Amino acid sequence: MTETFDDAPGLVRIEITAADLDTAKKAAERIAGFWLSSPSPLRRIPGNDGVLVRVHADIARSPDEGGYLPPEDDPGA
Repeated sequence: MTETFDDAPGLVRIEITAADLDTAKKAAERIAGFWLSSPSPLRRIPGNDGVLVRVHADIARSPDEGGYLPPEDDPGA
């Protein structure tokens, strides 16, 4: 994922920090239950305990209109 972000209306970027990979992944998947979303790959935070995942979500569309895309299937992640 790049640091740039498409600021089109309805798009948001949510950063999730969790103590472990499983928790971060579950949080990203739960967000997908509300909006069309695509998480970035999970990564460790240098110098910190924990992991980070960024989720791009289109709050103008529901998951029924596209659903959750795992990072490996998202060309923009």
